[in-house]
Amino acid sequence: MLDQRAPHSPLAGAGLLLGLLASCGGGADGPDPSSKGEAALAPPALLARSSDPRVAEAREALGRGDATAAAALVPAAVRVAEEPEASLLTARLALLQDDRPAMERALAEARRAAPGDPSVTAVSAELHAWAGMAETAEAELATASAALQGAEPGPALLRARAVQLLSTQGGARAGLALLERALEVDPELPYVGRALGQAHLLVGRSFMATDKAEALDHARQSLEWDPLDVDARVFLADALMTAGEWGSALTEYEAVLAAGKDLRAEVSLHYKNAGVVALAQGHRELALSHFLRARALGLDDAGLGTGARVLEDEAASRFEAALAAVSEDGPARARELVEEALRLSPDDPRAGLVEASILVREAGELLEGGSAEGVEERLTRALALDPGAVDARLLLGHVLYARGAFAEAAEQWHLVVDALRLDGVELPEPLHVRLADALVRAERTGEAREVLEAYLVLEPTGRWVDTTRQLL
Repeated sequence: MLDQRAPHSPLAGAGLLLGLLASCGGGADGPDPSSKGEAALAPPALLARSSDPRVAEAREALGRGDATAAAALVPAAVRVAEEPEASLLTARLALLQDDRPAMERALAEARRAAPGDPSVTAVSAELHAWAGMAETAEAELATASAALQGAEPGPALLRARAVQLLSTQGGARAGLALLERALEVDPELPYVGRALGQAHLLVGRSFMATDKAEALDHARQSLEWDPLDVDARVFLADALMTAGEWGSALTEYEAVLAAGKDLRAEVSLHYKNAGVVALAQGHRELALSHFLRARALGLDDAGLGTGARVLEDEAASRFEAALAAVSEDGPARARELVEEALRLSPDDPRAGLVEASILVREAGELLEGGSAEGVEERLTRALALDPGAVDARLLLGHVLYARGAFAEAAEQWHLVVDALRLDGVELPEPLHVRLADALVRAERTGEAREVLEAYLVLEPTGRWVDTTRQLL
């Protein structure tokens, strides 16, 4: 429903309305004086409107500015509508299609069909105002105003003058009052939705700095009257944000983006700010969601600021949990946690480390189950992801040794022994003995002796000293 409360500078009463029309160049709603010099004009009548449903559907499509639907509906409506309405339907469609010559031809046809009809003049003024042809619209309104000779303006004229006022600096509130007056005169008046949407949009913007509630009220009415207007939806989102209704505002911004309006830079900042507020209020998951959306809309880590650090901290905790889950909960849960972490920190190298750990775990489970199928492939992939994965090299050495690839096995075990010694970790098994054995089988006996001697020198108190001496 249209809010019938008058704006702060209302135009109340027919006398004041008529004064505005006369002083600013009013709209025609009465017929022109005839060439025979008639002294008075009959009061303006409502423009006859067809009740045929095809015409009603065409009027509705034209009224909401749906050019595609109107193009499909108007031809059929024109065939059943009487003049001048048929030509006026054609003129409105031509305006939607930005075909000015066609609009002018249709308006001329409407004038020929109904000479001096004030409603035709009013519609012509209205369409010229929508087209941005202010001087033409003003001239038609001035002529019509003079022709009224004291008669009260009809709804079509009120609508036309309102449309012209909407394009005039400071005229939005007066235009809104005229549109509301026109609906009082003719509650079924068509073609007012877009005008009322624009009027509420402009009036609402004037309240943004002074009255948040009033601005939001006009924003909602604007979109109610003109649901297809993307600018009205942007204004509603802005008003909701200003009023502190963050969730609803972001929903409206998403609708704006879906409609194809590129506001990614602005909306990403709104998401960032909403995330900071959510974080301060203890809603961490909601904050993470907002920060992620801000990043998806193009805000870089420098722009995210605190948001980027929060995402990084959360990703780190998820990766740690994933590593723990490899042994505690199994590979499936670990991979779920990695996916969650990657949402927070895309292309994070820690994902490869966790995946390597998962592959080693899977390879070990296969070996424990007595199957070697796919083990070597998993271990090779694990080392590609994490070349420092000692456990992967250890298992891979066993697999290679088992299939007789002694030199390759020795290479893997050599790297394991060196890595553990560098880290100061005692060998968990007599791996140097296995390494020496692999070297002997690979016919590299001299290297095998060097491995055993190195153990006695580097680990003189190790658990495998006696065994090593016996082998030597």
